[in-house]
Amino acid sequence: DTKKTLHLLALDGAKERLHLCKADLLEVGSFESIVDGCDGVFHTASPVLLTPKDPKMELIDPAVKGTINVLSSCAEVPTIKRVVITSSMASVAFNGKTLTPDVTLDESWFSHPVFCQKSELWYPVSKTLTEEAAWRFGREKAIDLFMMHPGLTRRLTFGFAKSRCEDQKPSVPTYKISNDKARSLGIGFTPLE
Repeated sequence: DTKKTLHLLALDGAKERLHLCKADLLEVGSFESIVDGCDGVFHTASPVLLTPKDPKMELIDPAVKGTINVLSSCAEVPTIKRVVITSSMASVAFNGKTLTPDVTLDESWFSHPVFCQKSELWYPVSKTLTEEAAWRFGREKAIDLFMMHPGLTRRLTFGFAKSRCEDQKPSVPTYKISNDKARSLGIGFTPLE
């Protein structure tokens, strides 16, 4: 769909270096021709629904199946050396334990699917189950897999964020950061005011 890709095609060097391909996360083998010849793959797609009507059908199954489909295609391509999956802090932050500033999040702190299901935290359920499936598949197929857990991935959810902030109470703890340090790292942001 050209309307959805115009901003990409307008990038410097896009005509020479950018190759857009169409694939369906839920279609087995959809990525094989796309990743053929690649050294590495970054898998960043996952459904994001905060209040799904049918969590299993709308969120969990597509997240797990889509990731396994991408990994299956990667397993068939011998040139791929590593697959990087963008997961989420949601997969390591919800387990019923008390999170205090002195707690370090590590592999012992992963979200617990049963706790998340009881709490109706469907996005963390989907990310946690997807990670478990990816690690299992990666071990079986000897894929060099790397999982990233960003604290925030930006997308067009500002309406949701604004509605969550209307009562002026933060929905997560506030941490102070150095704006100068953030800028020196190339991190920019626009306040919602």
